[in-house]
Amino acid sequence: MVFFEYIQEYLSYLKSRNCSQNTIIAYHRDLLDFQEYLMKYFEDYKIEIRDITAQMLRDYMFSLVEKNLLNRSIERKIIPIKELFRFLIRQDYLEHNPLRRIKTPKYKRKLPHFFTEDEMVRLLELPVLSENTGIRDRAILELFYSSGLRISEMAGINIDDVDLKNEVVKVFGKGSKERLVPMTELAVSALSDYFKIRFTFAPKLQEKSVFLTTKGLRISTYIIYKIVKSYINQIISEKGFSPHTLRHSFATHLLSHGADIRAIQEMLGHEDIGTTEVYTHVTMEDIKSVYSQTHPRSKERIKRNENTEENKK
Repeated sequence: MVFFEYIQEYLSYLKSRNCSQNTIIAYHRDLLDFQEYLMKYFEDYKIEIRDITAQMLRDYMFSLVEKNLLNRSIERKIIPIKELFRFLIRQDYLEHNPLRRIKTPKYKRKLPHFFTEDEMVRLLELPVLSENTGIRDRAILELFYSSGLRISEMAGINIDDVDLKNEVVKVFGKGSKERLVPMTELAVSALSDYFKIRFTFAPKLQEKSVFLTTKGLRISTYIIYKIVKSYINQIISEKGFSPHTLRHSFATHLLSHGADIRAIQEMLGHEDIGTTEVYTHVTMEDIKSVYSQTHPRSKERIKRNENTEENKK
């Protein structure tokens, strides 16, 4: 087989492992980009997998640098290539992995934006409850913030997945992995109010989705994004704040109030605890800020006191 055929087999493998469609599409795109780059090394476009070397990948990485891609973007494009070669080793298509020792460029992980608790209160109170769409939107925002769900998970929730009595919602996350996530009493109340008027959206026959469009269809991730983003824009227009910020806020606020990071990992549906640990850095920044503002021996406090004394003179 040539390189393209190995790519197709690997993508089929990812589908069999229930990887998300978005992941498969992204991996496919990045692998085809690498294939296009490799064509300059091979005649007749017949790229033999055994002839691909570590130096070719290094050259490819350098070409990405020349395109002014950030280190994080370069790493994202290299990961599918390295994963493909690991797959080829496991399938005995290769005896030696030429990319095993290749290291991707380091990047500084950006701390996620999050809303303050006061901002969250303002955001949750924005929907107009005299309108049925406002009642629906309030339920979306409350559930979003109380459970830290992804937008795609919100769109995928069916009526049978919501247990108001026990205050939990069943979610199918990445890789169709199921998890139960608790809800706050306010989220339960908002959902109860919405269920009372859900029929006014005229759900189509056998439509099981919790959240519906005004046409009675399952709400899409795109529409949820637009709804939530429209409310966020009323609170803050700063770059970096998006519907996903509600998920960051959920985790950050839980952690700052003493929640166990393993419990937060479970609720967020993170496979790797390292993904969740970014929120410890966020709350540490908050702690440092409070410390510098309030500790009597901090530089900020001393400077403020000196300015006060100077003004008295």
